[in-house]
Amino acid sequence: MSDETHPPSRFRRMLDSDLAYAFRASPVAVVSAVVALLLILSAVFAPLVATTNPFDPASLNLMNGFTPPMEPNAFTGESFLLGTDDQGRDVFSTILYGMRISLFVGFAAVLFAMVLGIILGLLAGYFGGWTDTIIMRVADVQLTFPSILVAMLIFGIAKGITPIEYRDQMAIWVLILAIGLSDWVQFARVVRGAALVEISKDYVSAARLIGRPSRAIMLRHILPNVLSPVLVIATISLALAIIAEATLSFLGVGAPPTQPSLGTLIRIGQQFLFSGEWWILFFPARLHASGAGAVGQPLGRLAARCAEPEAEVMAEPILSIRNVTVEIPTRHGIFKPVKNVTYDVRPGEIRGVVGESGAGKSMTGNAVIGLLDPPARVTEGEIWLKGRRIDTLGAEEKRRIRGKEIAMIFQDPLTSLNPLFTVGEQLVETIQLHLGLSAGAAKARAIELLEAVSIPNASERFNQYPHQFSGGMRQRVVIALALCSDPALIIADEPTTALDVSIQAQVLDLIKSLARGRQIGVILVTHDMGVIADTTEEVTVMYAGEVVESGPTDRILSAPEHAYTQSLIAAVPRP
Repeated sequence: MSDETHPPSRFRRMLDSDLAYAFRASPVAVVSAVVALLLILSAVFAPLVATTNPFDPASLNLMNGFTPPMEPNAFTGESFLLGTDDQGRDVFSTILYGMRISLFVGFAAVLFAMVLGIILGLLAGYFGGWTDTIIMRVADVQLTFPSILVAMLIFGIAKGITPIEYRDQMAIWVLILAIGLSDWVQFARVVRGAALVEISKDYVSAARLIGRPSRAIMLRHILPNVLSPVLVIATISLALAIIAEATLSFLGVGAPPTQPSLGTLIRIGQQFLFSGEWWILFFPARLHASGAGAVGQPLGRLAARCAEPEAEVMAEPILSIRNVTVEIPTRHGIFKPVKNVTYDVRPGEIRGVVGESGAGKSMTGNAVIGLLDPPARVTEGEIWLKGRRIDTLGAEEKRRIRGKEIAMIFQDPLTSLNPLFTVGEQLVETIQLHLGLSAGAAKARAIELLEAVSIPNASERFNQYPHQFSGGMRQRVVIALALCSDPALIIADEPTTALDVSIQAQVLDLIKSLARGRQIGVILVTHDMGVIADTTEEVTVMYAGEVVESGPTDRILSAPEHAYTQSLIAAVPRP
């Protein structure tokens, strides 16, 4: 085994990303992506796929006009898969060429709207003040009108100021401008909201402190961290842009007859609907309806993780906490630091437990793992692990569960490791205790675990002491210790509090990838709403020992119902 650890390739990182994981787990997204890819390739390679160029007058034969689908023409004997129109053009070929125009307009309009929205959103979020007020008020005014009306107005104005001789040539670009200007608002609002969160973080303050210019901070530091929701919105907007183009072209204010899109074909076909030539309208309209949804579906299904994979949603919980109450007897009476707490953790799921100090977050975790300090004890409720009730087990049975089925990651990695033993000795001891492996096999597994948590030169560092590691590397060792016996559940109690900001993100990404790759349930105890937003799928908000709100992270963050949750989100510091 080589001592040198090579960083994963960019392709490998893409396959391990959150987006790729959610995409592979969603059958609807995969099928939609295949359909969209086929449609796009058919449009791009239309000259190769189509039987004729329907817009080349030399290839047309008026005698083939109004030929029904897959029936021989009465005059020429030719048959066509989807029939022909009044000019004798093959409907199948016109659809392929029409898709080229519709897809080009859709992609270009969304790209223009996205770039414009990102620029204005970054400016509004970063500079605030009058810049923010002016941009957002313009956005609010535009939102009061339907986007299709805005696009029609912009198209009419732009077409009116274009010289007559250039109108047909410029019609497609005017259409892109109109749709793009009608759609920038949602990008700007999302980017502004995300930027307001990011600029309050320490890494942005550090960039300002060292004198980086505002443009560099916005483009190099803030923009990469706000792109995820933007890309999801872009995929949804693509379908809407294609529909908007079809609507405008159907109304006669879009693509010219010399460059017909699917919308233009639908407008032409509806003239013959009641005269019996139904296929001229039906096939372009049916393809447009299904194709627009397919193109917008793959990433739209993943928007903010609102559509979780069915298998994951329906999976049996690893951990079920039901109405758990912890009591501590004092001379002044019974104190209840945890009251009627209920939540579940499923395989591969990270559940955030958030609240102020003293809210009962860590006490609940200690109750699960059986580490309550006497005289504290669980007096009410039930705790189930993999279908087995564990809160009623004896001390020895709980000891056997700790470390093997439930592992813990503590706040400070320096105090979590024994300074008198090498990290290798501590890993081997844990492995042998729970798995009963020989010394050689335990050492090999320990080195594998160090490599799994991205410790470089693992075989060499196996023999080093905790003080010879940086804070981030020590926390990786602690995570490796937690993974020694392949636990079903990991309780991470403020695992990044003692780490630098740049290391925090690395450790959280590591926890996410390990949880999903090994299907481990994770309880992430934290007071940082930023960590909750970036890391968890579900969140439980605790206050004064009670659960005040619980549910999917994105719903809780976007529409908090309880006043305490609202105050936690509002308390995020702003510059």
